[in-house]
Amino acid sequence: MLRTTLSTLRAHWSRLVAVAIAVVLAVAFVAATLMLNASFQQTLRNTLGSDLTNADVLVEPQPAGSNDAAHGDDGGDEAGAGGASAARLTVGQLHAVQHLPQVEAVGADQTASLALEHDGRSQPVSASVQLPTPLRPHALVTGAWVTGDGQMTMDAKGADQLGLHVGDQVRFASTGGSPVEVTLVGLTETSSSPGSGMAPQVALSETSLLAALMSTMPPVAASNPAATDDLLPMTSIRVQAKAGVSPDQARDAVAGAISSATPAAAGDTVRVRTTEQVVADQLKQFTGQTDVLTGMLLAFAVIALIVCVLVISNTFSVIVAQRTRELAMLRCLGASRGQVRGSVLLEALVMSVVASVLGVVVAALMMSGAVALSRSSGNSMLTELSVPVSSVVVGVLAGVVITLIAAWQPARSATRVAPLAALRPELATPTKTRAGRARVIVGLVLFVAGTALQWYGWTTAHRPVSEDAAEQQLLLGLGGGVLGSALSIVGVVLLAIVIVPPLVRVIGSLLALTGVPGQMATLNASRNPRRTAATASALLIGVTLVTTVFTGASVAKATLLTAVDEARPVDVKVFLTPPSREASTDQQWIDDRVQRLAAIDDVQSVGTVQGIVVGDSPSFVGQNAPTSAQLTQLEAVDPQTWQQVAKAPLPATSPDTVTVVDEALPDASVPGGEMSMTGPDGRTASLHLQHGMKNSYFGALVDEPTLDRVASEIGVPVTTTSIIMQLAPGLDAQAVQHVAEQIGTIMPDDYVSPAQLEKLMYEQIIDVLLSIVTGLLAIAVVIAVIGVTNTLSLSVIERVRENALLRALGLTKRQLRAMLGMESVLVSIVATTIGLVLGTAYGLLGVGILFGQTIGTGVEISWQLPWVQYLLFVVIAVLVGLLASVLPARRAARLSPVQGLASE
Repeated sequence: MLRTTLSTLRAHWSRLVAVAIAVVLAVAFVAATLMLNASFQQTLRNTLGSDLTNADVLVEPQPAGSNDAAHGDDGGDEAGAGGASAARLTVGQLHAVQHLPQVEAVGADQTASLALEHDGRSQPVSASVQLPTPLRPHALVTGAWVTGDGQMTMDAKGADQLGLHVGDQVRFASTGGSPVEVTLVGLTETSSSPGSGMAPQVALSETSLLAALMSTMPPVAASNPAATDDLLPMTSIRVQAKAGVSPDQARDAVAGAISSATPAAAGDTVRVRTTEQVVADQLKQFTGQTDVLTGMLLAFAVIALIVCVLVISNTFSVIVAQRTRELAMLRCLGASRGQVRGSVLLEALVMSVVASVLGVVVAALMMSGAVALSRSSGNSMLTELSVPVSSVVVGVLAGVVITLIAAWQPARSATRVAPLAALRPELATPTKTRAGRARVIVGLVLFVAGTALQWYGWTTAHRPVSEDAAEQQLLLGLGGGVLGSALSIVGVVLLAIVIVPPLVRVIGSLLALTGVPGQMATLNASRNPRRTAATASALLIGVTLVTTVFTGASVAKATLLTAVDEARPVDVKVFLTPPSREASTDQQWIDDRVQRLAAIDDVQSVGTVQGIVVGDSPSFVGQNAPTSAQLTQLEAVDPQTWQQVAKAPLPATSPDTVTVVDEALPDASVPGGEMSMTGPDGRTASLHLQHGMKNSYFGALVDEPTLDRVASEIGVPVTTTSIIMQLAPGLDAQAVQHVAEQIGTIMPDDYVSPAQLEKLMYEQIIDVLLSIVTGLLAIAVVIAVIGVTNTLSLSVIERVRENALLRALGLTKRQLRAMLGMESVLVSIVATTIGLVLGTAYGLLGVGILFGQTIGTGVEISWQLPWVQYLLFVVIAVLVGLLASVLPARRAARLSPVQGLASE
């Protein structure tokens, strides 16, 4: 029997092509999901570690409020006693590490944010002291390293954006002292770490960086030594171990040196970790303590495997139906039922192993293409390909197991009928049988249980908890929602035998109006509930998955963009520095700037925000809420101007009141609910406190008459604190950046904040993730199309005599093809309709759970559904139905009535 089975495989391998394709796609789906997660993790691990290249150990101050319990499980050592405030690194600690025999090189990270001026433009940069040669993480592309004061290196990408070349002279923006000029002597590789930010990275000597920082301070503050001591603290210490010393050994030695150099009474806590531990901890922060992304993708993979089981089972039913005579002959020649069943399963095993290996290869090729596309487009989200052994093993095992499970029922069916009666068509299993009733009962139980779990997930995610417990609450809610959705969709698949046929009859009544082919198609699609339900189930699951993703992405995108609009209601904001604020008291000066900004292409409207500032603040910080009852700054804006420029309504104000962020200042901390503002000469103005701003776009907001009154009472002039702009809709990131550069040319001494880039970043992240997930789900839809095609082929084989009789009675080939096409389209539309309803519900549920802990924090969910995509899905369903009917209809029409009637 083994020899016969292998001979049959070699002779008739072509009839296994359809089921092999289904297995290949199924395994590719699972393996690609695992490879995508591993590749994303590897990409993130590499980018996070790119700024720590060449370092083995990192010494950092312990974050404020942390303790041993919170950080003792990362493998790092902590030196010193715990304290309530953040620790600070000292020169003594640095020297103690430098003298260790296990250490090759030591360097301190000292970084500051500055503005670089060149050709009339001002560009924010991240400036740092150049590290020692062995510890520099990014290689030199061209030029030389900094060797003295007045020199600077910059990352190549930042230099290209600013149009700078080696040898160019630039200067740092200053507000108090003389500007510091430096020469660009070298270009380095650009950091890919998310922590490096969007600003260009520059490195220079410590003396030059201190001078640049002091030039940004008011003259009085710059001359005060106490004010300059804290300008450039050490944020971390990098250590490179000597050859032969492991990172763990170096970490232990550094921790001991730090502990000995830290006074016990200082109360400072310093964290010492290997760079590998640092990257691992950062990776946890980005991906979550439990990898939510992996869980979600694997949930999709499990549901996709259900699709594959249905499709493979239907496909093997086609193959068994085609081999009815052959299997009956084997039974007549003495083969037992077990041998016949074993031969079918052996064919499934051999085919599944080959197809599973091909599926893993296809997945690897797909991921290679995705990584190459991401690299070529300059997107850093997916730049590394990782093919873990687990993805290969799990993919192959999944393919083999689901194939054997799916082939078991057809193999049993092949031995149920007696050999002499094996040519009769398989009878339908009505729902009134014991098996049919059990199927319906199990389906109802699973659907009800799934709905209950979904409700649990929703209520759990929306239950108010503390900030520390919010993540755990979200995971519980998400787990309940995903498990409940999986159970409910399985329940719907089991109930399809009673749901699909009635819908087919209802929708088919419209097709019946087209004539005989439409009437016959409706009858054929509804008379065999099991076959119709099996045909619809595979496509139903695929449509449900795609609809779930598109619905969730649409609502999530609308919610995030609405939140960004509320938090950053204007597209671009220019913060005026003290010299510009002083110059803005000249109305002609500010009117000239506004006119020039309005003349920039893609700038639709421009407005100004007025304000008053007291104290020595070097710049107006408009996004910081007050921290005490004593105000240091106030802002006001004309409501009509705000309406023209902003995307969100202006927070409500009233005379003689100041509006601050909700709960920024509890009433108990402000005696009598009053706030005051004191001028330089001691005069004070009082204001009533009210809350009403969800986001701190303004520090403290008043109406214009109140601003004028306070300014008059305390003797401080009203100045323009910022200029706000609205850009033309539909601009991409490059166009927004170009507008920001033109603004910087007009306002070289001020800080340009293009908030529109943040909105575009969210859109890009969601679109990229949607594209990846849609690409994976497209495989499930293709599998479903194969299922529809093969199930329709089974229907054609079962109805050979019936179709031949219809032909003999006058039905033309064209009408026969139309009948089969309408039957396929009818089932596809019914499956798509059910999938749209389920997918929309699941998508709304998922978004509601994910944003559950944001309710009440100023973020409101925007229930915006993708109606255009829904309509597109219906159109695709019609095309899928027509495509699936091509081969079966061609086969049915090619058979002559005489041959068909003689087949049984």
